[in-house]
Amino acid sequence: MKISNLIPRQKLRRLIVLCIIVFGLITVLVSLTVKGKVTRQQIIVNERPPKNLDTTLGKFLSKVLDDPYIKDISASFDDVESYYKGMKKGHFNGPHKESWSKDVVYTKEKLLQYVDPKPEDVDLLTKSHKYILEKIAEFEDIKKAIGDSKGNGYVYVGGHDFTYLALLSIQSLRSTGSKLPVEVIIPHGDEYDPKLCDEILPIFNAKCIDIETYLPFDFKNDVNKYMIKPISLLVNSFENVLYLDSDNMILQNPDYLFENEPFTSNGLVTWPDLWRRTTSPYFYNITEVKVDETNRVRNSFSHIITKGHTDGYKLDQVEKSYHDYEGTIPESSTESGQMLISKSKHFETILLSIYYNFNGPKWYYPLLTQNCHGQGDKETFIAAAHVLRKPYYQVNEFPVDFHKKHEKFKQSIKKQVYLALGQHDPVIEYKKCSKQKDLTVWDQTFKYASKNSFWEFRKCPKNEFIFLHSNGIKLFVWNLVRGRDERAMKDKKGNRQRMYEGLNSLMNDGIDYEERILYFMKLSFCFPGDIEEDLSEQDEEFCYKIKNVNSVISKKDDWDYICNELNGHHEFLKEHPN
Repeated sequence: MKISNLIPRQKLRRLIVLCIIVFGLITVLVSLTVKGKVTRQQIIVNERPPKNLDTTLGKFLSKVLDDPYIKDISASFDDVESYYKGMKKGHFNGPHKESWSKDVVYTKEKLLQYVDPKPEDVDLLTKSHKYILEKIAEFEDIKKAIGDSKGNGYVYVGGHDFTYLALLSIQSLRSTGSKLPVEVIIPHGDEYDPKLCDEILPIFNAKCIDIETYLPFDFKNDVNKYMIKPISLLVNSFENVLYLDSDNMILQNPDYLFENEPFTSNGLVTWPDLWRRTTSPYFYNITEVKVDETNRVRNSFSHIITKGHTDGYKLDQVEKSYHDYEGTIPESSTESGQMLISKSKHFETILLSIYYNFNGPKWYYPLLTQNCHGQGDKETFIAAAHVLRKPYYQVNEFPVDFHKKHEKFKQSIKKQVYLALGQHDPVIEYKKCSKQKDLTVWDQTFKYASKNSFWEFRKCPKNEFIFLHSNGIKLFVWNLVRGRDERAMKDKKGNRQRMYEGLNSLMNDGIDYEERILYFMKLSFCFPGDIEEDLSEQDEEFCYKIKNVNSVISKKDDWDYICNELNGHHEFLKEHPN
């Protein structure tokens, strides 16, 4: 029986039209739904930073990782112990600013007592280094890809718990008024948290980038953890990058650093570490950097005062630091928890630093640091710029190390529990302090002041902190609230304590920075009704959304306990201002 016999023709026509409309609506809705649920891979492909960088970077990495010439040399260093023929004990000099007068002077003779490679090793390393410099010069296509990068921005390396730390740092960054975009580099695909990356970070004008998208499949397992930082400097969408370690808390708005000296003319700004430079003279031989040991251009161990005054120093009796000679990298050692770099000006610097870090544990870390404090990637960036004769500026003023009983121990070399490092504003130093006194060049016609004045000479009274690198106490809330030691919210007796004693008094701007950091922690582990402070719309949105994200935060099953501990600590901070 025909349908037309059961349904009047007019009604049938209406039914057909209705079905067409419904089908069309369903098609549109499905289309919109599919478009709305863009896959992570689609996002990565569509938002890929510098185009063609994946293939060109792959070509360079093949030169570092798979080139027969490099491989043959690398194989000869499989026995790492053979490279450490010299003194194996550590360097016990204290923080640069506090113990300089008691430090051993790192003369050339002293530095040669540590790493002591065989002559044939030096020859192989020299040939390898010369070879990679030739290859770097060939990669104009990478530089062209880098040319697609635009603007200024911040870059972090995240992954697993470190994405949470990066989130805390980004919150501190935005609290200063910073507006520039942020990209969080994820080292491995299995560390990518889609909810956190795609729903939470955009609240703060930030997003994630999967670094493996830019690596040839054959090399994904060969890229070691030391290469992630220099590669992250390439695989972001910015021309100028302020790289920040995920445990770096931001105290002042750094946006203006991009637009001012010393960055605008140098294209690379680094910050000092607590320790003296211990780079081996062999490094300069291997990289074929000429050191003029007849021309002392700096004075790292005494203070310069006006002509005509002396305190009895005799110039010919003063031991000479090797890194005071022309051609060496200046004091102090470098701390890479923050680094400001122009990719166009320092494209070759980044590529060479990848080579140094790939070969770091066996070759270049021992050469650059010689088993001193913080041996790792920290010296490779300034070393690469120095070897390539690229301009760079390292902040002169010593960092301040924060620890328990900070006020009591700040000018002592007694054993301390190190918590964080305060780093200074390079723009203020460059504009207000460098004009008053040259902090890098030493004039032999000048005389010396007392030994106690050296710290003051490197100190800029007008300067202020801009970063607080919390690398001594990782800000994992779940550990801080349960710990009972110097690196927790309670001491061994269960009494509450501040983590950064002396910070507020040094900043002297009326802000309790530790209380501010605690507020960011509460946003993740407390609900709005449990937070005393007034929440902005952005913070309230974050506070609700973060609870529904399958991340390191949502996996904690003791939110109530953590929130109560954070609120209790907040009351303690208010009652004990510092």
